[in-house]
Amino acid sequence: MYADGNIRTYHCILLCCIVLLSQIGIISCKCRPPIDLETTAAPLTNTSTDVKDDEIFKDCVNGKCVQGGTCECDQGFKGEYCDECGGRLLLNADSGFVSDGFKDYAKARECSWLIQPASARNSSLRLRFLEFASECGWDYLYIFDGDSAYSPILATFNGLIITQDQTTSQREKFLPEVVATSGSAFLHFFSDVEYAMKGFNISYTIDSCSQDCLGRGSCTGTGSDVQCQCETSWTGQACEKESCPSNCSQTTNQGSCSNSSSNYNNMCECKTGYQSVDCSATIPAKEGFWYQARSIPASFNLARASHTSVVIGDTMWIYSGIQFGNLPDNADFYTYNLTSKEWSIVSTVSTSPSQRYGHSMIAFQNKLLIFGGRDVWTDQVKDELWEFNITTKRWTNVQYTVDFIDTSNNSTTSPLTLWGHSGNLVQLDNGLNLMIVIFGFHPLFEYSGFVYEYNIDTQTWSRANTTGADVSASYGHSSAWDPVNKVIYIHGGISHLRALTSTYGISDAAHSYDPENRIFKVLRSSGVPRYLHSGVLISGVMFAYGGCTHNDSDKSTGALCFSPSFMAYHISCDTWEHVSPSDITNQPNRYGHIAVSAILSQDQSESMIIQGGYDSTMINNILIYQTASCAAYSTNETNCTGTHHNGISCVWNSTISKCTPAAYFFNSSNTVNSSCESVLNSSPSYCDKLISPESCINAAEKCMWCNNKCRTNCENPGKIESYVPSYCKRFRTCSQCQINPECQWVPKDGCVKRRNNETLNCGATCGSYTSCYDCTVGKSCMWCANRGLCVSTTSYVVQFPYGECMKWENKHDQCEKIESCNNLRTCDTCQENPFCGWCDDGSETGLGTCQSGSAIGSKTNNVSLNVVSGAVAAQYNSSLPVCPAKSWFFTDCPLCQCNGHSTCVNETSECEFCQDNTDGKECEQCIDGYYGEATNGGTCKECECFDRATLCNNTTGDCFCSTKGMTGPNCEKCENSAKYYGDPVNNGTCFYRLLINYSFTFTLTPSNDKYITSINFENTPPTDGSTELSFESREKCNIRLTVYSYKPLDKPKRVKRDNTSQEVIEYEGVEVEVTEGIGVTKFGYYFSGSTYGFGDSTINATIRIYVSNFTVPSWIQVSLVQRNNSLLVLLLILFSCFLVLLLLTALVWKLKMLYDACQFRRQRAEQLEQMAARPFGTVHLCFEEDIYKKANNSPGMSSQDLVLTSVTEELCSGGHASAVSVILWMPQGIPDSASMHSMEEYKSVNSIKEQFTNAGTLAIGSALMSSSQRSLASEIDMSTHDRSGSVSKARKLKVVFKRGGRRRTTERRSSQRTTNDPCGTQHHNQSNNRDNDIPVVVDNSAENRPGHAASQPTRQRSKRGPSFTSLRSRSVSPTGSAIDNRANEALDAANETSSSATRSNPLRPHPIILAFDNPNDHVTV
Repeated sequence: MYADGNIRTYHCILLCCIVLLSQIGIISCKCRPPIDLETTAAPLTNTSTDVKDDEIFKDCVNGKCVQGGTCECDQGFKGEYCDECGGRLLLNADSGFVSDGFKDYAKARECSWLIQPASARNSSLRLRFLEFASECGWDYLYIFDGDSAYSPILATFNGLIITQDQTTSQREKFLPEVVATSGSAFLHFFSDVEYAMKGFNISYTIDSCSQDCLGRGSCTGTGSDVQCQCETSWTGQACEKESCPSNCSQTTNQGSCSNSSSNYNNMCECKTGYQSVDCSATIPAKEGFWYQARSIPASFNLARASHTSVVIGDTMWIYSGIQFGNLPDNADFYTYNLTSKEWSIVSTVSTSPSQRYGHSMIAFQNKLLIFGGRDVWTDQVKDELWEFNITTKRWTNVQYTVDFIDTSNNSTTSPLTLWGHSGNLVQLDNGLNLMIVIFGFHPLFEYSGFVYEYNIDTQTWSRANTTGADVSASYGHSSAWDPVNKVIYIHGGISHLRALTSTYGISDAAHSYDPENRIFKVLRSSGVPRYLHSGVLISGVMFAYGGCTHNDSDKSTGALCFSPSFMAYHISCDTWEHVSPSDITNQPNRYGHIAVSAILSQDQSESMIIQGGYDSTMINNILIYQTASCAAYSTNETNCTGTHHNGISCVWNSTISKCTPAAYFFNSSNTVNSSCESVLNSSPSYCDKLISPESCINAAEKCMWCNNKCRTNCENPGKIESYVPSYCKRFRTCSQCQINPECQWVPKDGCVKRRNNETLNCGATCGSYTSCYDCTVGKSCMWCANRGLCVSTTSYVVQFPYGECMKWENKHDQCEKIESCNNLRTCDTCQENPFCGWCDDGSETGLGTCQSGSAIGSKTNNVSLNVVSGAVAAQYNSSLPVCPAKSWFFTDCPLCQCNGHSTCVNETSECEFCQDNTDGKECEQCIDGYYGEATNGGTCKECECFDRATLCNNTTGDCFCSTKGMTGPNCEKCENSAKYYGDPVNNGTCFYRLLINYSFTFTLTPSNDKYITSINFENTPPTDGSTELSFESREKCNIRLTVYSYKPLDKPKRVKRDNTSQEVIEYEGVEVEVTEGIGVTKFGYYFSGSTYGFGDSTINATIRIYVSNFTVPSWIQVSLVQRNNSLLVLLLILFSCFLVLLLLTALVWKLKMLYDACQFRRQRAEQLEQMAARPFGTVHLCFEEDIYKKANNSPGMSSQDLVLTSVTEELCSGGHASAVSVILWMPQGIPDSASMHSMEEYKSVNSIKEQFTNAGTLAIGSALMSSSQRSLASEIDMSTHDRSGSVSKARKLKVVFKRGGRRRTTERRSSQRTTNDPCGTQHHNQSNNRDNDIPVVVDNSAENRPGHAASQPTRQRSKRGPSFTSLRSRSVSPTGSAIDNRANEALDAANETSSSATRSNPLRPHPIILAFDNPNDHVTV
């Protein structure tokens, strides 16, 4: 235990690093063994030859290192390095520290400390919490004022109280403290199995003052008289309060400092018109402020929670509640005079109700009505209604009647048996006075979703059939009655959230309930989930203070067990506001407190009074919040309107010219709307958060249900859906649902409106079980041993909000250990229970008994009980005689703990030799092969596993089966669900059934198969084919093969049937050994089908495989393959058929391809013939005269030799057509002026004539023609053109491709009108002769110039429809010169010179002049 929290943190970090490195295998950790200085010359270090490099030695924190490098922990400690708490520890120094350990505390851990300083007989013991963090509501540290858990309880710490994460100023401001006036303190810590947190670090001292007077005074006195003598300017128990804060605002003449002890208001006396602790607030107040009432006298123990209070006149009445510590008999009823500030105990003249908490109380006329609640001593929830007359001081148990039907079928518990509900007095419009009880918790049906109405005049209970919003039943909510708007406002609570689930949680919801019409409405949620808080309505604002806000299950993210949250709900605007919490007390955080409103200010404005509550301790003070007053803003309308802050909401009343609370104008008008506008603009709509139509339609905000969703506006109003309200939907469990006769529980749908007369049996609830075993067997229930209660997991924090349950259990096999001290068999386990101690028998072998008791000795049944342990704690008390003092061990154990099976060596704790088949360090367990409870003299018996196992559980005797697939306590069954079958009892075993032609792999792991040494397989081959076994194992093993079959007996058995004697053949099972293998990893065998008779259903021959003597971990692979000849034949037939079919398919496909080719050739020939039969054109070529002169002058050449002939003739496939090619020497020159038709054409051509140079080209022309109809005719016209344009001698070369059935060479010059072509020749007008030659247009444009590929001729479509046959032309330039772009201009001009006949004939395209490298050459096509 360490004094410095920082040292504890550093040690924790170092330890965590070492543990992490150890877990991932980087290092191995051992404790440092003690050094024998007499025999060791040098200290042991990590450089020793016996130490590995990756080993780290660590000291045992609270223990010693023993052989093997493990720690043997001291009393009260556990863990690998004895750095965790465990067991019970005595601390007897005058000061010291208590801690759970250096790391997060362990799960499922119980630790106890007895702090009993030797010199503190008449002193007080102060515990100061330096750090505390545990799981809220589940993991508790209990502190008792005395030497045991039977002493008065002081505190039950849980949640985030103070952590290392808080700043230094926060930690030093005020540390939680607990004072044990007895001089001793018993601490007990319990953590459950779920979550672990930082834990705690506590210091303790004797006769010290609170907070050490915070350095503002000196500590004097001893024992209960210890107190701080504060400096002049400070006062309070720890000198925490400034005597006259802010000098009582003397600088502004608002107050003065007084030394009068009768002045409770922190010594300031305020002048008229001013108030607050420093006189800084005006009367009436513009801002709300806190102050603390006069300290409650020590003789009045008002430290309590879940009590109730009402104000009648100037008196506040406080009744009952749960308290800690010893309670006087009359310590449950008090009054506080608000005027005189005096406390008094209420004396009664009749029998009073038992002390209770979680009840409700209202004031009606001169009566107090108290309903329900839970009994402090017996935990019994009440349905009683008590009436107290404040005049006569007399209690009356009201004998009421009910007018509703109870269908719960429970005759012992009324539906009115409630606690954690809320009660309000309302007056209906008809003057009827009702007490409205809303929700609560029922001991059997859990969360109650009902609203009950009690008619005070007729003393009759009714159950309200409510409508409106879907409201979840809750416990620990707050409610407040608004007499102006005549509704009850409800906020928060903890409830079962969803039907058909175990989900529960804390709510931040707010609702209003109209008791006149019995309608619930949804209000804006606060955003702060809480329960066990308070709610008070003042001037149209509902104030909510404190509560438990912890809504997480794991480590808290900031939601506190005890919250100081202070919020205000503005009724007029349906908005919430955070208000500054109390800063004038060191204990603002709390839940379970009470809050009432009363007039305390001189201006008659109301204040909120908060008393009591719980923050791990019970709080004994009164906080007062003086609300701001709208009257302070009555100077003008501007200051009043829109005041929405610090818990005030005002509007201007123009009628009386005053500023008044806005809630009074809730149903009026535009003034309120304008005053809320700024607030609502910052508050988003909550319609989309409402998931049910009931809540959507019944919301304070205008919401609508559209397309199964709640929306502020519906885009399509026609989609606004109607719904049928269901009152039954709010009931979440079967038992809750069936209390109401109008509802019915349907397992799949939850609680619905009754459909038929059937009633489902809901079964017993957790609250109905009265024993640990019944509570925990197969149910989601938890047993609290010290309270003797069975509760559900959804209601644990509700059932024990103040740590009443010191340990819970949900496993039935642990019930015996927690129900009585007598059932605990060792000293260590005995001292884990805070109510028990160990009584040694004196044999010095560890034998003894566990008995209830304290540090001074064992107790009889006459024990002093307290509120936490309750009356049922008597079950821990033993009926054995009181243990002698010398034999009583409460904080330590006898040295020798050999459980009666051995003595110790030389007065040490080492057992000499464990006898009676026991083993272990303390002979606490049976040896292998034996079982039993060896502790405290128990016996060990041999395992009853026969030959099916060699070991068993050494406590229960359950056998660890050695054959895979066997199960049961004695391995008497086969695990059929895993496909293991057999009969282990009758000298048999379990076999896994294999499948033929499948491979099986079995993986055996230490975690699941630690004790397995054998596995067996079997299969019955379905046919007579031979079977092949293949086996493989990772580890060496033995394998044995057998065949099991049925053989007929030698002699038939004679039986009598139908009065006749018949012979019946009987069979017996015979298992034949086949072969075996020893120490193999692979094995194979071939079973002959004919030899063993496979497939014969009569003998049912089965192959059995026994595998044994292997070690785990391992894997085994086994398969049985049966090859059947008939199957092979079938496969061959199928393959042959497939092959034949494939060949036929290929042949048919080949024939089809030949046919398609023939058809294609035929169609192609027809197409070529049709194409060749189409008309061809005429090509006119113009040559210069010198060409012919050269021809005539050349030896052996005449002009006739210039007749064109084909160079090549390519015969097409089929012989019906051919492609003919000719070589042409292209002409030179451009059109002569004689060929021009106008002066414009002449000028156009002649202007560029001189720019061309002389050159010539060769051309290749080709055409496709029919072979049978082809006729190639050539003619040379030797006429020439002179410069004047007249024709002197024509030289004309004409290549004619004729179409038609016969050759046509006759030129119809006589009958046709002729025109001059650019060559000086005549063109024939063929417009009237459809069979005449049609020219082919050859385009030798830019693409056909040198450097470009020859283009295809342009195809023109005549009126007859068919296209012209292509005539391809290529030019080859001998010079290779580029074509001048200027030639194009000449060509364009030459095109304009085409004959009018050409332009007028639609069957004939316009002539085109082709340009070549020699721009003087041209050709007309």
